[in-house]
Amino acid sequence: MLPLRLAQIKKMLLPYRGVADIGTDHALLPLELAQHPFWEDQKIIGIDPAPDPLEQGWKNLGQKGLEKRVELRQGWGFDPLRPREVEQAVIAGLGGRKIVSIVARGREKNPEIEHLFLQPQRDLLFLRRWLVQKGWAIVAESIQWEKNHYYFFIRADWGCEERNYQDWELEIGPQLLEKKSPLLADYLQEKVQEFNVILQKIGDKRPGHPREKYWEEKIRLFKGVQKWLLR
Repeated sequence: MLPLRLAQIKKMLLPYRGVADIGTDHALLPLELAQHPFWEDQKIIGIDPAPDPLEQGWKNLGQKGLEKRVELRQGWGFDPLRPREVEQAVIAGLGGRKIVSIVARGREKNPEIEHLFLQPQRDLLFLRRWLVQKGWAIVAESIQWEKNHYYFFIRADWGCEERNYQDWELEIGPQLLEKKSPLLADYLQEKVQEFNVILQKIGDKRPGHPREKYWEEKIRLFKGVQKWLLR
């Protein structure tokens, strides 16, 4: 059974198109896709830089008799991909900055990849800002709660109409805001508590520090968005 974060990615993927799972680990997502008719005649490729997880991935595929349906390759990012093999890629469980480095390098070699399905662990503002600046459109987002942690999911498509966003929209998630995602208000409440702790620490160490105003404004903003979501 797929972990929630991978199950959500599977729901977002486009059917009948080849897919590369970057950082596939034990190949759980490719294994699941290989059993679905949507990907019966499509390429499914799992890539990981470490050999040990790939070895376990091969064992997992072999137990289901699916070792001929999935290709597992060792390497960094998109490097093991050949031109025009797949149209969509998954990058889950990495930080936003690492995702950017992978996509920036891979886009030059594999321009046919037009759909990204991302699950960043941190640096969401950095990632979303980079995507829209580089010509990717954030067309879908989701937020899920599992094991006391919020997980964010982003689908970005290449070459769509550009939109101008404020940094606060990119930090929270433009599609999450547009759809008024049910979990978003709870997430913002948690962030407000986190910001208050930071503000308290700054005030205790250096009262009147210039960063106090930054965090005060951020708290007001997140509280305002939370209030709007709960209307």
